[in-house]
Parts: sequence; structure tokens; C-alpha cells
Amino acid sequence: MRIGLLIYEKFEEYMSAKKVLITGVSGLVGSAIYLHLAQWPDRYELYGMGRRRTNSERILDEREIDISSEKYVVGDIADMDCVTRAVSGMDVVVHMAADPAGRGWDSLQKNNIVGAYNIFEACKEAGVKRVVAANAREKTSLASARSS
Repeated sequence: MRIGLLIYEKFEEYMSAKKVLITGVSGLVGSAIYLHLAQWPDRYELYGMGRRRTNSERILDEREIDISSEKYVVGDIADMDCVTRAVSGMDVVVHMAADPAGRGWDSLQKNNIVGAYNIFEACKEAGVKRVVAANAREKTSLASARSS
């Protein structure tokens, strides 16, 4: 029981920051994270970054991502200047942007490898306290991408 409480306390400590940037916020997973964190507006000031303001075609429900244009960066994670601008002043970055479709090696390299590198480097330079990142094996599989 004590270990569970300690883990909970550490989680609370890590996630107590106010300014949270979600990359890939218009995508399936990023939008779900946004909707979850948006339940606590007094705790999280949410920002977004995505290739577009409209939801991904993979989202079949009526999710509404309500981020003002001042808090939303439309851009490409492969563009370091854009990423640097987006992470500036953030306490936490939740990195969910990626190419989920496996559109070949060039897309995988740009969106999943260069993009992730840019996020981590920009966060390090900006002094971002926490970076949360997740990815699926299918999104970074070199064998499947190179065969495309």
C-alpha cells in the first residue's frame, strides 16, 4: 500500500505543472489525451501542436479540441524552429505526433525520427521539466517502411 501511495505522489509531482503542450493533438491519441486533461482546467493550461487545426480522419466521433489560436501551433515537427516556438515556456510536453499510416521511409524518417529528435532537443534547450512520449512499434518499424 505504501508503494502505491509513493507512486501516486510521484505521479502527482510530475504532472503538477500548469502549461502542457500536446503534439499531435488533432490525431487519435493526442486528442484523447487533450480531452482527458481538459477535465481539470484549474490544473492544466493546455496547448496544442499539429499539422492542421482539423481533426484526423481517423477520429470517428465528434471530439472537439477547444484550443485558442494563441495556444495552438500549426506546423511540422520536422521543422526545428516551429518546434522550438511551440515548446517555449512549457512545463510538460506530451509528444504524440507521428505518422500513423506508415507512408514509407521518407515519411517515417521525417515524422517519427527527425520529429522526435526535434521535440527532445527543443525541450532540453527550453528547460521543459517533463516530456511524456509514446509510440507504437508499427510506427517506427524500419523493415516495413523500407519495403514500401
